[in-house]
Amino acid sequence: MYAVEIPVIEVEGSNYDIGLTIGQTLKKQIKRLIQLEAKEYQKIGKEFSNYAEKSKPLIGYVNKYFPKYVAELKGMAEGSGIDVNAMFALGCEDEFLYNCTSVAGFSKEGIILGHNEDWLKDFTDSLYICKMRDSISLSYAGHLPGFCAGLTSKKLAFTENALEFKNCNSKGIPLHFFTRAFLDAKKPSELIKLASMPNKMIGWNSLIVFGNKIFDLEFAPKGYALLKGNQYLAHTNHILDKNLKSQEREHSKDSSWRLEQANELLRNNKFDFNLVKKILADHKHKPFSICCHEYEKKGTVPYATLASVIVNVRKNEFYIAHGNPCKAKYKKYEF
Repeated sequence: MYAVEIPVIEVEGSNYDIGLTIGQTLKKQIKRLIQLEAKEYQKIGKEFSNYAEKSKPLIGYVNKYFPKYVAELKGMAEGSGIDVNAMFALGCEDEFLYNCTSVAGFSKEGIILGHNEDWLKDFTDSLYICKMRDSISLSYAGHLPGFCAGLTSKKLAFTENALEFKNCNSKGIPLHFFTRAFLDAKKPSELIKLASMPNKMIGWNSLIVFGNKIFDLEFAPKGYALLKGNQYLAHTNHILDKNLKSQEREHSKDSSWRLEQANELLRNNKFDFNLVKKILADHKHKPFSICCHEYEKKGTVPYATLASVIVNVRKNEFYIAHGNPCKAKYKKYEF
């Protein structure tokens, strides 16, 4: 549990206006995030400034596919006083992996979706909640709304977990443009169309609830896979589809451990809101557990669960616990 609450930003108007409001509100967080990103790139022998320089031609390319969201990002850059190329580079994270866990299932209250957002603990104060007229989402400063998880009035809820593929496309479209488009989707076919786009920068998977359906889309830089859920479905950070497996570069053992534990709990318990809380707070295999606490160990990265999200899709309720869900309390948000 962290002393500083996740800021809630209510936006309206054009996409540029949305970005402008976010940029103005998160000016300090965005500048700090750029400093943190620069340090992380230095650790792998690269310079963040080089990514900003490479972003110039990419902005025009992405604008062909997502002009509304490029305008939103430009508004964010204007509002925060950050060069638009540096702002764009924040989303070009093909070098980094996030560790996350997502679960969903049917209950008497309707479908419930849960997600732990795991990343480096230094980034804990970089999160923000964005409320629009018909959606609410969790994201990182410098990234478009919807990057971590989202809920819309169309009874669509989704999460995002990293996957690592052999052939990423450094000249492709960054992930957060796709998840931003999720917030505007009106039917499942629109998500499939996004997944089928061949020019994604990296791969990831999104556990999705749309109406009365649960499914997961594994996004590859080229191609995708659709995984259907019956009573429940869980996903972490490794590829589950057999046809995409050959494209996977590697995945950590803890991804398999977290998925096995989530499925074990899903199989042997009645699915409801409390079970989702229990899964997201689980410590089996600690320090490589679903509820991830910061740790220092040779050869590993000091991840931590920065926030935990639970969504009741039928009731349009979006709950967030800031920090480890074994300690932090969930707060309800609505749009």
